[in-house]
Amino acid sequence: MATTTSPKNGQPVQSAAARLEALSSRPRRPAHLHAGAAAISVISFALLLIWIASNQAHATSIWVTLDTLFCILAALEFMTRSGLRWDRRSYILTHIFDFIALVPAILLVRNDVFSANLWAWLILAARTTRLADRLLGDGFVALSITRVLERFEQAVTDRVLLRLLEGVERGLAGGRLGSTAGAALAANREAILARIRSSRPSMDKVPLGQVLGLEQRVRDVETQTFDAVVEVMSSAEVDRALRDVLTAALTDLRTGLGAVEHPGSPARPASAALPSGRSPPGTRVPMHRS
Repeated sequence: MATTTSPKNGQPVQSAAARLEALSSRPRRPAHLHAGAAAISVISFALLLIWIASNQAHATSIWVTLDTLFCILAALEFMTRSGLRWDRRSYILTHIFDFIALVPAILLVRNDVFSANLWAWLILAARTTRLADRLLGDGFVALSITRVLERFEQAVTDRVLLRLLEGVERGLAGGRLGSTAGAALAANREAILARIRSSRPSMDKVPLGQVLGLEQRVRDVETQTFDAVVEVMSSAEVDRALRDVLTAALTDLRTGLGAVEHPGSPARPASAALPSGRSPPGTRVPMHRS
């Protein structure tokens, strides 16, 4: 079985062919139940739609009986689904609309349940969703919603990052990074020099050093060198160099995110990593009939 390594956690990940093979080997309900499930979804949807289109004038016994009957049949059909046997918890969480669609809407209206008319429209929407899920493949709705949310999250995240980068670039345009660093060093001059001197052996411990005054000479060199570094850091040349380095880095980031802000821009290289470890757009995940 072919596997690859996940770039996020280093764990082995099955290839698409291996996942398809594992999916096809799972137990499935009889094929004739697929047609029955689609028929139940179509009839229950059409029944409620026709009743609502008739301005809900008559919640007669025949309407209530038919609607309730197909709700019971749909509930029995739900219990036979393969996905429910494979992963009961996950399947139920991604098929909440099925439970809403199982509610007999016409019975609610006839019994004058609170906001029954509103419930009827909600149940109709759930049955529409169930109908699409039955006709287009089990998991189609959940997968479509997941893809939409992922694309929305990616678009929002990338746009926010672009705005932040633009703000940082504007700040760099008039910034004096080197001068700020130089001022910070100058403000802590004595403490830094004391730390430097404490990290080396004192020349006064050597007899010849005491005679020649080497310790004071070394301290003078350290002070002059420190002052020279501060002066260089505070120069316009260092400011410009730091701005150029940071601007180049921000430009590279903007290039990676520019496809979202400017759809007509050249595509990213195939080898470039995508933000947050997301799969490339257009990657298809196989659905199953259950």
